[in-house]
Amino acid sequence: MTGTRLELPGVKRYYEFPDWRFSPTDQVLLFNFKNDLEKEDTGIEIIAERFGKGSIAGARKLCHNQFSKQQWLVIEVLFASASVRREAIRYGVCYNNKQYRAITTCNQRSSCTAFSITGMPIQKQEEALKFAKQRVEAILEQYAPPATISSSSSSSASLNNSNKKGHSTKNNNNESHEKQSSLATTVLQIQHIWLHTNNRGIYNGCGTVILDGYTSSLKENRDGALARYTDAKTYPLMAMHIRHCRMYCSTCRTLNHHATEDCIGEQNYDFYDEEAYDHSFNDGRSSMDNNGDDMASITSSTCSTMAAEASYDVIDPFES
Repeated sequence: MTGTRLELPGVKRYYEFPDWRFSPTDQVLLFNFKNDLEKEDTGIEIIAERFGKGSIAGARKLCHNQFSKQQWLVIEVLFASASVRREAIRYGVCYNNKQYRAITTCNQRSSCTAFSITGMPIQKQEEALKFAKQRVEAILEQYAPPATISSSSSSSASLNNSNKKGHSTKNNNNESHEKQSSLATTVLQIQHIWLHTNNRGIYNGCGTVILDGYTSSLKENRDGALARYTDAKTYPLMAMHIRHCRMYCSTCRTLNHHATEDCIGEQNYDFYDEEAYDHSFNDGRSSMDNNGDDMASITSSTCSTMAAEASYDVIDPFES
């Protein structure tokens, strides 16, 4: 199921990544009209009317076995400018009182690893971050091929939960990306440590460590229980679960939904559950920090339709 959301410690949402989201051009967006529309031309026309024909570099119907089975109409769109693409991600398109959100894509080289750890000792934030980092580094040294470990993974910068502009191994420079393709899915570097807290902001000994890159040898050899870190039998055994992901957002802590640079602020993803999230360990970041330049690109037509769109039914593009 493409819309499956799993719970991981410290992660707001984790989605399975369907293969139809892969694209050679990672700037492509997908609009899933589901079975509300039948004709390709109608879907493209709705998008063109919303953003302007001149703003679209190319568009077509995306074909996939799942779409045929569920009778979905999914339109693949490449916008001519980054500002219009940003606007499309933020507002989507509307048709018959329904709002259809854009789906981001990535190429098949884009990879990251999520180490979810449970049963860690209860410690203060700095100590907990260091403990999680050291445990992951020990696993990497033991089970990851030496060539896959980046020396920068041990830097102190990787200890924090900062809003670093990390986005898996996605690279917007296609030529450079081609040259680095052999390393894109193998070089491992710790980017973020997301400690898990309850809705009152209290740490509970769990968390997820995010690394750029992925190697299958880790999951094959080190997925499950870890050695006990204390002789006290009342303490739980630590366990680590490793997942291969394609993208992450360090702003709203999601996996496989969108990359950090495509984040529009958690409040704009209307199909997310409204939970107390801001109480977790963080550095006081704002989800809108990276959006200032893009706000200038919002057109007058966008401003005039925002009020109307607010009352539309938001269609979750990942749900059947």
